[in-house]
Amino acid sequence: MSLEFDPRDEPAYRSQASTLIGHEDTFLINEALQFLTRDQQRAFTLRHYLGYTVTQIAAAEDCTERTVYNRLRTAAASLHQLIN
Repeated sequence: MSLEFDPRDEPAYRSQASTLIGHEDTFLINEALQFLTRDQQRAFTLRHYLGYTVTQIAAAEDCTERTVYNRLRTAAASLHQLIN
């Protein structure tokens, strides 16, 4: 996986995940991430922890934006099912 971007590129947002949810929830999410595919783990982490845009993730993963959306959607659904 190559993450070569222009350093002037800023993510669309900086994730506030760790400050918006409690430590217990963060622990649960991190544990549940292990049950996702590697592709889903990378997409979820890049998007929600590092704040990458879908376009940036697609470039880094050498796939289409639609593929990134699908990975994020299935990762979120799997996490929701695992945590609840």
